[in-house]
Amino acid sequence: MTDKLNKKPEAARVITDIGEIYKEKSGELKRFIRRRVGNDEESEDILHNVFYQLARIDITENPI
Repeated sequence: MTDKLNKKPEAARVITDIGEIYKEKSGELKRFIRRRVGNDEESEDILHNVFYQLARIDITENPI
């Protein structure tokens, strides 16, 4: 029980590794995009663009 109390909520965790973000969130984000775009190829392009833009920022200075 105390272990649950000491655990940080998911939203409070700071992720600074883009590879980790990709592993954890790319599937969910791709499904979100695909539902709105309706095209697998277009959703893949958008997903890659999102991660490209993410890689361009200094994630240590601007953590997610």
